[in-house]
Amino acid sequence: MHDDARWSSRSSNCWSRPTWRSLAASLAGSIDARDVPLAVLCTCFEVEPTALQRAVEDGRAIATAYPLDSDVTDDADAAVGRLVALLGPAADEATAARIGLLAQAGTATGVLVESALEELRAGPAGAVEQVISDTLERKPPVTVTRRERAGRTVVLDLAAAQLPFGHGPRACPGREHALAIAAGVLDAAVGSG
Repeated sequence: MHDDARWSSRSSNCWSRPTWRSLAASLAGSIDARDVPLAVLCTCFEVEPTALQRAVEDGRAIATAYPLDSDVTDDADAAVGRLVALLGPAADEATAARIGLLAQAGTATGVLVESALEELRAGPAGAVEQVISDTLERKPPVTVTRRERAGRTVVLDLAAAQLPFGHGPRACPGREHALAIAAGVLDAAVGSG
């Protein structure tokens, strides 16, 4: 279990963009590409290597229950319990935020990674950053988002607006990290291809 003091002291060690890119590249060969973002997040949350695969599977399980219109399953509830034990010290706001990050950021970035790999394989080979940019334009991982306005739910079409990470005060705060993770996976693919 993690105590909050340990969490605070380690947070500066893993959260920089270059670290995420190199970490993603190093994990890309040992785990399914769509799961690399979850593995990067879990590694930065100091999940032990022996528990990493289970944590990634649990992150994927809760991500399927994350959208508002999804059914929450017993498997997802059990996954939350296991993640609380790994990421806690307790079922508190900080732990909930870590789990929420896995569900939201890990999944969207996983879709970006898969789509960028498809784009890369379709060729011609270009710079990794250009492949990611083209992917975001042609096949953004998050196409819509919801907002509450005057008691109504408003659906915003991010794809039509060509704003894959949103815009303004509610833009995705993980944009740079998502791009770094995707670049790391593509770096590994280019290096192995």
